Amino acid sequence: MGYYMRYFVESGPTPRMEDISAMCEGTEARLDGETLKDGEEAYAIFEILEAGTDVFEEEIGEFHEFIEDSRWSLGKRRVEKCLKNCTCFVAVQVLFGTRGTDATLAVIEPFWERMGARNPGLIQADGEGFYSGRKLILALE
Repeated sequence: MGYYMRYFVESGPTPRMEDISAMCEGTEARLDGETLKDGEEAYAIFEILEAGTDVFEEEIGEFHEFIEDSRWSLGKRRVEKCLKNCTCFVAVQVLFGTRGTDATLAVIEPFWERMGARNPGLIQADGEGFYSGRKLILALE
């Protein structure tokens, strides 16, 4: 299954794979189709999900359920607003392979920074919660 992270886009153009490829430039890996890899070693698989598709609606609904029981906070309010306004999200399956966590995430880091500069939104990391940039704004179990 793997470890997933997502970027929930609130506004701006829906990214295409070409955009994601450009956002990953400057790292040791390159996007090959939907897979970010260095030679044969894969770091991540990217998928773009747009509003109106069954998978998008199902996942947004699940995230609404996840945050439902969280205590009220400004972070929760921000996440609710983001999910309500979300036009698409980029799901990233992180593939650690034989590398350490830090080494793998360092290769993917430029994507998150450039995506945030291009489209307002939030990052979600499985087992952690929602981030605004590098700041955790809502922890989820």
